[in-house]
Amino acid sequence: MDFEPSDRQQERMAHARQLARDVLAPNAARYDAESTHPVDDFAALREHGYHTMLIPAEYGGWGLDRDLNTYALVMHELAQGASATTTALNMHNFAMFNIAVLGTPDQREEWFARVIEESALVGGWGSEPGAGLTQGRFLLGTTITEVDDGYLVDGAKFFCTLAGVARYAELLVVAPDRVGDVTIDDICSVIVPTSDPGVTISDDWDVLGMRATVSPAVTFDQIRVPRDHRLGTPGDNIFTRGCLQGLNVGYASIYSGLARAALAFATDYAVRKVIGPNGERHAQQPAIQQKIGEFTTMVDAAYTMALRAGWELDRDFDSAVHRQVGGRARAVAMRTVLDVTSRAFEICGGSTIASKYPLGRYFREARSQTLMNPGYDGMTTLLGQRIVEDALAAQRA
Repeated sequence: MDFEPSDRQQERMAHARQLARDVLAPNAARYDAESTHPVDDFAALREHGYHTMLIPAEYGGWGLDRDLNTYALVMHELAQGASATTTALNMHNFAMFNIAVLGTPDQREEWFARVIEESALVGGWGSEPGAGLTQGRFLLGTTITEVDDGYLVDGAKFFCTLAGVARYAELLVVAPDRVGDVTIDDICSVIVPTSDPGVTISDDWDVLGMRATVSPAVTFDQIRVPRDHRLGTPGDNIFTRGCLQGLNVGYASIYSGLARAALAFATDYAVRKVIGPNGERHAQQPAIQQKIGEFTTMVDAAYTMALRAGWELDRDFDSAVHRQVGGRARAVAMRTVLDVTSRAFEICGGSTIASKYPLGRYFREARSQTLMNPGYDGMTTLLGQRIVEDALAAQRA
């Protein structure tokens, strides 16, 4: 792995850094306070093609579906400006990645053209109350029913990021006769237009953090879609094809970017804060320097794991999926962002709990982001299961 970014990667990073500084960061507090979609952020991101990052180059996108290492570099920069906006973008990009992996050539042609020509955002909505994976089973209740001219979709989702601005939504669904006993092999995806009269978006988004993702509950009542709107088949889906490892690279990059933003603010504040008659700075105290050094090491390690995971998926996707490299990176970044955002106050003091400073928002966003399934325990349990299974198989061989 070459740790020196290429010229093209450096260009991507520099542009993302400027966009984060000039657009995303100045808007972040306002959108958080309003709990509204960051429409100005989305406009700027779409103007520069960030919504096409994971669309293959042959369909007019950036082609980072085969270059997740660069995707990690870019998302890390954007997250330092506004992690909520970047999380919403990651969900859209994940939907594009799923189409790139699971879609037929005709589906890729159709949906990528819609996204590019319409500047459309697509929500990736899988969560339902109690639907997390447990012992190989999902409590998934959104159904897809075959009819003469296509499918009917019924059910409900929550944590529907981009609800209200996404033109389409990519849903995890299951056949009606499998509800209540859903395995990974029963699930497929379907793309629905959010403008359908049977789509109802709730107004219950009043939450601790990640407020600007606007992720309320959404219900679907007899949504009729053509047959070519089904993505994948039962047994050939985002789980069995390893798409989640790509999503995890995005999350690991965002978490480490948010942690870096919190550390940068705390360090800058401590350097500026004068505590002595001779101009001594708060940051010159050994105890403060120790914390800055500790947190810097943690953030750099989490970021490096995200970059490594992207590189391994680019090099040998199937092997990297088997080893759950994206999950490893996300788990480390989860712990890092929680530790750094909660302890950054130790660097700069209690005065920075004031709402005029961003540390409180950073902490709330980190705490909310890392609650999304699978959480740290779920991620590490899945990883541990895979390691033990491989060890047992090697022992038997």
